[in-house]
Amino acid sequence: MSVLAEKEGVVYEKLSEASFPACIELMAKVFSVGEPMTALLGVTLEEFRYFATVFTKKALNEGLPIVARDSESGELVGFSISEDLGSPEPAEAAEIAAKFDPIVGVLDQLLARFRQDHEIVPGRYVHVFMVGVAPGFKKRSVAYEMMYENMILAKQMGFVGAIGETTSDISTRLTEKNGFKEQARIYYRDFEFDGVRVFKALGDEACCRLMVRYF
Repeated sequence: MSVLAEKEGVVYEKLSEASFPACIELMAKVFSVGEPMTALLGVTLEEFRYFATVFTKKALNEGLPIVARDSESGELVGFSISEDLGSPEPAEAAEIAAKFDPIVGVLDQLLARFRQDHEIVPGRYVHVFMVGVAPGFKKRSVAYEMMYENMILAKQMGFVGAIGETTSDISTRLTEKNGFKEQARIYYRDFEFDGVRVFKALGDEACCRLMVRYF
């Protein structure tokens, strides 16, 4: 365990092998129902567990993810999963459920806009992949503190900037509080996958934003 900070009864630490299983379970519970695109596409807990395991293992090996733990109970209550944007995608990603394809399509379009003006090589840019907090801790600034510690860690490791795709107003405000600025957006109403506007039901004004911060 590598403790980075402790604030108001919450310990912030680097993700470890020991806390990995609990982290995956928390991620699956939070994102399978709380993330607009996965909820709309009917992604199951099991499908999300595999998705989360593949990319969180990659991030763990790169030493970037941060988790939050209740100092009294020891329970894991939050996660900020960041990865090296320039490192290869895990081979296991090929086995991820096809339900994720439209989500990947949106994110790839945003990332392509970033790639137009930036050289993507290992060790240069951090990709903030997923941030989430257990329901009972959402009003205690846990998400902000995790991302804050995550950005400090990334800068210490030599990265020069970070990007993230925010899928809601809440996640957008979180990144803005941590110094990110919007560089591009895709309205869900306009996005087509295989000729179908799969996210139209999310609303006319809902969108996915590319947020960028430099250190």
